[in-house]
Amino acid sequence: MRDNIYKLSIVPYYITAYPTTCMIDRDGNVFGYIPGSLTKDIMEDIIRQTLDAAY
Repeated sequence: MRDNIYKLSIVPYYITAYPTTCMIDRDGNVFGYIPGSLTKDIMEDIIRQTLDAAY
């Protein structure tokens, strides 16, 4: 059962690598995703882009 929950949870977000960062907008929609690791600067930039797109 746990395997099924795991598979269902990653399919909508197109996770193909670990780690993968998914950005979800304020309405719960997937804004984007980034496979692989991120630096702090890149993460802050992506968060800023996601928040700016919401307005």
